[in-house]
Amino acid sequence: MSNQPPVPKPAAGGEKPSGAPSPDASPRLVLCAKLGRELPGLAAPPFATELGQKIYDAVSREAWTLWLQHSLMLVNEKGLRLGDPAAREVWMRECEAFLFGSGSAPPPGWVPPAGFVRLSTKKD
Repeated sequence: MSNQPPVPKPAAGGEKPSGAPSPDASPRLVLCAKLGRELPGLAAPPFATELGQKIYDAVSREAWTLWLQHSLMLVNEKGLRLGDPAAREVWMRECEAFLFGSGSAPPPGWVPPAGFVRLSTKKD
């Protein structure tokens, strides 16, 4: 007899024992607040906050990718150091405005670098 623990068997319904959906499962769809159409959602909330849950519930992967692109520009152009609580607060405000509000504008005077391609953020 072995002292090894038994290997867990997959749960009923195609779920792994951890509760994670199986790789065969269809993506979770959300009505995206940013893009205004039903699209695949995020696999998990991006942060463990009320805003993170709101994003998980109502933001598509496509819109999240747009935010990450915009966020990178904000961090670089505004010199945000996300280890600083005040900078994180600015970043979170910009995130909520970009995804759910009137948008998040680039800093005044920002000029896109050569070859910069902004993904569409228009609602159909």
